[in-house]
Amino acid sequence: MEPVPLRKLLSSSETAALLEDLAGIIPDVVRLWVVDAKGDLIACYPQENEGVEKEFAPIIEEVRQVAKTIHFPQGIALPIVVEGRLLGILVGEGVGSELSEPSAAFEHLGRILTLLAAKELEKRAIAQETLERHGEINLLYTLGETAGACLDLGEINKLVLQESSRIIKADKGAVMLIDEATGQLVVKASYGWGEGCQEKPLGRAVAEKVARNGKPQIVNEPGREIGPLKSLLCAPLKTKDKVLGVISLADKKSGQIFTAADEKFLTDLAAQAAIAIKSAFLYEVTAQALTQRVEELTATAEIVHELTAASLDLERVIDLMLDRAIQATGADYGIIALHDEEKGGLLLLSQKGYPPGVLESYRYQPWPVERGIVGRVVKTGTAALVPDVSQDPDYTEIVEQARSQLAVPIMREGEVVGVLSLGSSELADFSERDVGFMSHLAGHAAIAIENARLYENVTEKMRETMVLYRVGGKLMRTLNMDQLLEEILEVLERSFGYLGCAVLLVDEAIEELYIKASRGYPQEVVERTRIKIGKEGIIGWVAAHKVPLNVPDVAEDPRYIEGVKGTRSEIAVPMISGEKVIGVLDAQSPKVNAFNEDDLRILSSVAAQATIAIEKAWLFEQVTEGRNKLQAILNSTRDGILMLDTTGQIVMVNPMVERLWNLERAEAIGLNLAQLVEEDSHGFLAQLGYTQKQMRELLQQLREGEQGVSKAVYEIATPDRRAIEHVCAPVLDERGGVIGQVIVLHDITEEKELEKMREDLTRMIVHDLRSPLTGIIGGLHLLGRAIENPSSQVEILLDIATSSSRRMLELVNSLLDISQLEAGQMRLEIETRSLPDLVDAARERVAPLALEDGITLQVDLPSGLSQVAVDEDLVTRMLVNLLDNAIKFSPQGSIVRVEANEVNATSTEESAEVTSQRYLSVSVTDKGTGIPEEYREKIFEKFSQIEEQESCRGRGRGSGLGLTFCKLVVEAHGGHIWVESQAGQGSTFIFTLPVAETESGNGDQ
Repeated sequence: MEPVPLRKLLSSSETAALLEDLAGIIPDVVRLWVVDAKGDLIACYPQENEGVEKEFAPIIEEVRQVAKTIHFPQGIALPIVVEGRLLGILVGEGVGSELSEPSAAFEHLGRILTLLAAKELEKRAIAQETLERHGEINLLYTLGETAGACLDLGEINKLVLQESSRIIKADKGAVMLIDEATGQLVVKASYGWGEGCQEKPLGRAVAEKVARNGKPQIVNEPGREIGPLKSLLCAPLKTKDKVLGVISLADKKSGQIFTAADEKFLTDLAAQAAIAIKSAFLYEVTAQALTQRVEELTATAEIVHELTAASLDLERVIDLMLDRAIQATGADYGIIALHDEEKGGLLLLSQKGYPPGVLESYRYQPWPVERGIVGRVVKTGTAALVPDVSQDPDYTEIVEQARSQLAVPIMREGEVVGVLSLGSSELADFSERDVGFMSHLAGHAAIAIENARLYENVTEKMRETMVLYRVGGKLMRTLNMDQLLEEILEVLERSFGYLGCAVLLVDEAIEELYIKASRGYPQEVVERTRIKIGKEGIIGWVAAHKVPLNVPDVAEDPRYIEGVKGTRSEIAVPMISGEKVIGVLDAQSPKVNAFNEDDLRILSSVAAQATIAIEKAWLFEQVTEGRNKLQAILNSTRDGILMLDTTGQIVMVNPMVERLWNLERAEAIGLNLAQLVEEDSHGFLAQLGYTQKQMRELLQQLREGEQGVSKAVYEIATPDRRAIEHVCAPVLDERGGVIGQVIVLHDITEEKELEKMREDLTRMIVHDLRSPLTGIIGGLHLLGRAIENPSSQVEILLDIATSSSRRMLELVNSLLDISQLEAGQMRLEIETRSLPDLVDAARERVAPLALEDGITLQVDLPSGLSQVAVDEDLVTRMLVNLLDNAIKFSPQGSIVRVEANEVNATSTEESAEVTSQRYLSVSVTDKGTGIPEEYREKIFEKFSQIEEQESCRGRGRGSGLGLTFCKLVVEAHGGHIWVESQAGQGSTFIFTLPVAETESGNGDQ
């Protein structure tokens, strides 16, 4: 719009005609002319005057100067002012080119012209406003469509600034948006500001005020608020509930000021722009979030792929996850630790960015869950985002430059299995997005870690199983003790990496452990180590308590006694057989916490197998030693020995069998006697002293597990005629089961020959000495009667001769009686007799001997004893023999006691047979030296005597026939005789005699 509308007004013919007429009727005015506010001539009246500008140029120049000051000298000109605005000047030229003052008509003309100009100006302003308003509406509509279609926040800011400054015609402008993080206005688009003013434009204080209160503001006067700016207009970029920023325009063109219309337009424009900016901002945020999400998903997919590819290698999985976490978040350093519930803390698996050695101890010594931010994460199971670690009460300083930290739990099935912790040297370097991403990553990592651990465990267990299987096979095949122990140590060292290990065995005699074999132990330690069970060291404790023990730090265990210098951890496992500890398997390490539950399991498995193998080796040594001893005995014995299994197969023979049978051992071993029952072409059964029937019975006993012992005497004709006694007895296992039979073949040829010689001698003595002795005794009797008044010396000599002859005759009669009793040829004269009478008769015969030796004979027989059915002579002689032996071997002044009682059955050490026959049990007890156990049966054999045993008074040994006679007499009556004795405390001979039957059916009288 033109600043002065006079030119158009005066160009109207009606206005020109009016002024033309007025110019002619105004008194004293020769000519009228009109200039604009700048002093330029617009019109002159009357118009026929030509050359007015040139003619009145000096006056016009003066008018221009006047116009510039808007002060007019009275009488020469009138200002045309509408609404305070100078539109032009009405100049009147008077007569003589000078007017003293304007006339009333001239002033009236000025008022008319002013009214006409005001009317024209109003019309012009209305038209212009309508046009401008229409343009603004079109602009707002266009801007709304354009901004709505455009989702680029930067382009929208530029468009808004461009159009607002174009319409309002400002020299400077800026679009400032509020930064949500800081709350400060940030310039997003600008123009017209000098260098350095874009980041911090003038008038910022006004813009911040508008941003706070959400209301537009105009400042049209320079001052403190806008600095050197002439004017400033700010409108808020405001949605319904929020101020997004501010549009700021400064210094309107042509020095104009900002009007209310400008404010309204900019406010409307800002409202429209705010909607577009919000949409663009939401789009930008959404796009950014989607982009970040896509990037996260892409990164996660790549990580998951890499984790899956590495899922069978736990160490690689851990390192890969930590690398990716640091890369994705821009962290400076980080760790991954797994939660070990047994040890009550976190064990470091991987670390990046930390100074060397700072965290290495936590690979073995757990980080307590009560300590630090990572401990809190384990306890709570929730992530920790710490923008400033100095403000967190749980923070524990590891590196000095730490400022912020992010720690997320690694969860598996609701349990915390580990922690991923990242750190930065910048404050607030991690965001919620990082928390989400790392939590998501930790979830995938937990699965990969679990899979890797499972695979590692399965692989390790398979490896252990295979190694233990091979070890077991190798140990079971090894029977040499030293080689066996070396095999055990080699397995522990090569297969399981135990560099310091030892096998200690128990010395049961002194209850100590000694090192039998070792690896990594100094020789002096091996030689001097003796550990008292239950009293010394970890090994002694394990042996006493029979439980394995893992000591992670021996310095903290009071049971530890130093053996190998530099030991920091030790593990010991007992080797148990049944309820007995046979040794300890021990391993030591110079590292703290070097062993774990896997090591305990491995060593326990090896110890179990080693125990079996060691016992097997011991048994083999014992069996080998026993076999060698047995073989030596078998090779040196004069008896032939065969051993059969339960099927009747010969499994062992000794060299004597070869000589007896004239048969090679190789030919005999493996021979089955069951086959010989059907066909015995070589006469083997006869060589063994069996008939086919007897062999069938023996094989039946083997199959049924019977345990009877059989004896037999037979003769063989080849290779030499010999008398053989065989004894067949069962071979029993430790549980008493029959596992075979042993047949002992004893060559009794010489014994038989000696026995025959004794029998011949006995017969000769009996027949050749009995008659002469009878004659001698008779002759001595006659001689004694024939001598009258013999001297005492003669009487003594006769008594000695008679007594000696009678003793010799008794010996001869005993030999005859023994021979007849053994042959069953003696006829017993059974009579019913009283036991006290028999004892008294025997006592009378030995009384002189007892009196001579100072021995008291004490008979303690209860009254009412039943009578016995016996041969009186034989039983009396038997009692005499027993009493004579008791007196002979009793010390002087002692007592020989005879006792008896009635029993219903008889029992001896050889027989436990129970019968209905009643017996009297008679005992003869002395206080002599006693009878050794090995002679208690042998003394009843003919001519058997106890070596180096003399009578108490030096009477020498007897004939060795007395107890044989006693045994044969008792057995001939159906009784039994035996001896009970303790060395140095005397002996008791006990025998039984049958009670005589009476008419009433019992033996009572």
